[in-house]
Parts: sequence; structure tokens; C-alpha cells
Amino acid sequence: MTPSLKLAKRAVRTAWILGFALALGAVQAPIVRADPFKSLAKHLIRDAGDLKDNRVIVMPFPYHDGRISPGSSIVSEQLTMCLARIKGVQLVERSLLSKVLQEMNLAQTGALQPETAQQLGNLLEAKAIVTGTLIDQEDEKTEINARIIEVKTGAILAAYSVVIRRTWPELPPEPEGPAVAAVPVAGPAANAPASSVVSAGPVPSQHPALGILAVINFSTNAQGPLKNKGAEISSLLSRALSRRNGLSAVEQADVSKALGETLGISGAITHETKARIYEATGAKIVIGGWALTDGKKLVLIARVGGTQTNHVYGEMVSVSLGKGSGPDRTEVALARATQELSRKIIELLNTHSLA
Repeated sequence: MTPSLKLAKRAVRTAWILGFALALGAVQAPIVRADPFKSLAKHLIRDAGDLKDNRVIVMPFPYHDGRISPGSSIVSEQLTMCLARIKGVQLVERSLLSKVLQEMNLAQTGALQPETAQQLGNLLEAKAIVTGTLIDQEDEKTEINARIIEVKTGAILAAYSVVIRRTWPELPPEPEGPAVAAVPVAGPAANAPASSVVSAGPVPSQHPALGILAVINFSTNAQGPLKNKGAEISSLLSRALSRRNGLSAVEQADVSKALGETLGISGAITHETKARIYEATGAKIVIGGWALTDGKKLVLIARVGGTQTNHVYGEMVSVSLGKGSGPDRTEVALARATQELSRKIIELLNTHSLA
């Protein structure tokens, strides 16, 4: 074989190999980048340790200088969705979080002092709070710096950062001059007149048969006018709900007997609470909660859950204690608050299935 023929064959072989390699490159699957929110959720939960079966609050994400933009809620919502997909993680409902933040006179900025974080976590039975900040970068990108804070100690359990492509308008420059303090958000019913509270008496329900429910003792302050009022609040709410068509409330004595001395005093709805209630009474709905007062208004926070499902929703009312002093004004406020709360619970049951 002549040298020229050898060179020609070698050239053909080389061209064939190069063509084959190029063909492989043309059909090769593109590199798929991981979802930054999934990565953020995964690392936070993994590094935080054991949060299984513990409730977690996800706050809005302000910018590093405290300003709020549409991205503050977008980031919080996307992270919430990814956390919800992680097995064992229980999240506080955003609607209930919003109501409690309003009642605590906290604008939804995501910024919390340690004592406020502890109070918020205790109210919502949460073990940890997810919070963080945003920093805009070039090329329409934003850095998310997130951390999980333990409610009891205030310690940072985990921290992680990711960069995402910004889908909201860039935050405008901060105006020059002295900073303007944020105006606290007023409570939704802190100044509600007595006439706005529903009166007692049978009220038709849109739902033909909401079923049997059980109200467990509400948790109250250890001191003050609400001391030892947990059982009374539960009885008032139970009676108010029983007046509404389609509902039948389990007797309070039967609820107490089913839960015993330990489970029936916290106002919390746990898996064990729901199991015992259903086994002993057959109730498919269980209601618990907390009662708070600052001396000027009374706040009832209720959690409504299904004994046979993992669905738990929240409702809250706030009524003025009125003028004067003594136990009578507390009793009047409790009657008004439980009537209003029963109305809101019925509306909730008419729009959400707990069966």
C-alpha cells in the first residue's frame, strides 16, 4: 500500500471518529441544574437535626436592610412549598401566621427579636422558625440567606445560602434621609364594637351535616383574669357550636375522660390527642387553642383539626374587654369571643374538608 493511500485511509478514519463524537455531543442531554429552593429546604432541614413531627414557621424574607418587596413573599412561599414536601416536616398555616402576627402588632417583615420569636413559637406550637434576608446581585439574580432558629433557646440550628434568578422588580434605592419606622399592623378586631359580634342562638349552617366535634381545654395564662379559665372557654365554645345546625359537640366530661390529666390541659392538637378523641367519642373534628389577654383585649386562637386526617387549620378572634374591672367584664368578653369564634369555625368547616 502506497504512503499516499495510507494517509487517505487515516484521514477518513479520523473524520469518521470526529463525526461520531460530534453526533454524540449533539444528542447529549443538557445539564439540569437543581432547584435552588429544593436545595435550600433540604440543607436547612438536614443540618437542623431532628425536626420530625415538629411544627416549623416560615417567615417572610426581607432585604438585608429591612425593606420589603414582592420577593419577600415569593421566596417565603416557594420555600414553604419545598419544605412541605419533606417527610415529617409540619408547617404552620400561612393564614394563621398572618393573623397572629397582626394580633401581636408585628408587621410581616420577617424581622424578629429573640423574645418575640419565642412568644410566636409558643403560641403556634412551633419548635423552629425559618427566617432570612435577600440581597440583589447583578444579572437579575438575588442571594437568599436563610437560617433556622430554635424557638426555645434562640440558637441558630442551620444556615444556608443560594442564588436564584430574580422574578420580581429590583428593589428601588433606599431614599435619603432619616429612616421611617414601620407602622405596626393593628389587630383585626381589636377595636371591634360589641354589635359586630354574633349573638347567641341557633344559626343555620350551609353544610348539611358537619358531624361530631370535640373541644379540648384551651390553654390560658398562668396568672391574670384568665387563670384556670381553660375549661370554661371550652364549654362556652362547645355550647356555641352545638347551637349551629349540622354539629353535635361531645360532652366536656367525656372529652376530659378520653384525654386524661396530661393531654387535656395544653390546648394542643397532637396525633395522640386526635387518636384518643376519635377512639373514645367518634368525633371527626377536634378543636383546641389558647386564650390571651393584655388587660385591654381578649384574644382566642383556635386550631381545628380532623381526627382522621393531617389537616389542621387556624382561626382567631379579638374582642375588647371594655371599661371597668372585675370578673364580670372578663365573663362578658369570653361570651362574645366564643360566639364570634364559633361563627368563624363554622365558616372554616364549610370551606375546608376535615373528614
